[in-house]
Amino acid sequence: MAPREPTHISDFFRYFAYGSNLLNERIHVQVKRAVFEGVGVLRGHKLVFYDHGQRWMGAVASIERSHDEEVWGCIWRVENSFAAELDKQENGYHRLSVEVEMNGEPLICRTYQYSNPDRQLALPSPHYKHVIVSGAIEHSLPAGYIGKLKAINDNGYVGPVKLDLQVLKELNNNQKQLGLTSHCKHFIYPSMAFERRSSLPVPADDEDSCKNSLK
Repeated sequence: MAPREPTHISDFFRYFAYGSNLLNERIHVQVKRAVFEGVGVLRGHKLVFYDHGQRWMGAVASIERSHDEEVWGCIWRVENSFAAELDKQENGYHRLSVEVEMNGEPLICRTYQYSNPDRQLALPSPHYKHVIVSGAIEHSLPAGYIGKLKAINDNGYVGPVKLDLQVLKELNNNQKQLGLTSHCKHFIYPSMAFERRSSLPVPADDEDSCKNSLK
């Protein structure tokens, strides 16, 4: 089956988001009339993180070809009048036309790929990862893929980022109260919607302080 193009190509384009624009709140900061069409999968690619971006205080997401892997994301309908605004948000990326499958049907979508030719693999901030995971959950991406997103290591950054999103309220403002220090036996992992707990070795005299930090 040939990929389907937009019916009114002069009015809008389809945009495949795989990073922070998975989240409704995030994409509508700048692309205010983006309309969610559905969940799509880009086959033959993998999700990667490169370099260090000041907006997120950590590595930024991109896609690379990888024969046996796939990237899940959201397909948004974006009016052409917002194309420049989306390009501005994706500064440091270049446009890419890709074939994405939605409900078994191939669609031609615009997406973005990180452009730096000297890019280096790096870790995203907890904030960036949390936005990506939250968007994946919000739009019901496959559970297995969400699990892979949750398993991505982050860089441990503590502090605010430049985007003031509601989903980042705790991470931007209250990290010191969330018990995120690694010496605690049980700590709340910010990138996993504050629900995942891990067990770490801890000296006995630190038990009380760890318990208090989680209250």
